[in-house]
Amino acid sequence: IPKKIAFVQCVGSRDEKAGNLYCSRVCCMYATKEAQLIKEHNPDAEITIFYVDIRAFGKGFEEFYRRAEKEFNIKYVKGRVAEILETPAKNLIIRAENINSGELIEEEVDMVILSAGLVPAATEEIKKTLKIPVGDDGFFVTAHPKIDPVTTSLKGIFTAGVAEGPKDIPDSVAQASAAAMKASIILKG
Repeated sequence: IPKKIAFVQCVGSRDEKAGNLYCSRVCCMYATKEAQLIKEHNPDAEITIFYVDIRAFGKGFEEFYRRAEKEFNIKYVKGRVAEILETPAKNLIIRAENINSGELIEEEVDMVILSAGLVPAATEEIKKTLKIPVGDDGFFVTAHPKIDPVTTSLKGIFTAGVAEGPKDIPDSVAQASAAAMKASIILKG
């Protein structure tokens, strides 16, 4: 059972070299939730979350993040991890910089959990079959993203969830409901 655990946020996202310039939007809260679950099962675990910016948007998300810090003693370090090395004992050494303090960190941990950036899945095949426009980020483009995030430029084709861009489960469910409603209008007509 790992005692010292590190989460590394924004792996492969918000990075020009990796090709993903966007935020995956859900990783910060998922890491916070997983860290809390670990602490509930193993209160002695020492957990550090290395982040670029905590993205806690949504009702109650900021409070959730603050609660993890205060009540669960989850440590948050602002800074990208530069390197992860393996020791002869098969533990891991994290090298990072704490941006807020300027301190260089070299910490040995038992486990590292990478929060990898969300990327679109299987869009090439669907794009070829249905000829749905895809943005530079690889996600499907809707006709009016701000006011109608489910309707594509093809009549009767709708998107929902992460097909249109990174989002969490409640947003995906709401979008799926909107897409189903629009589809039912076409089927009824």
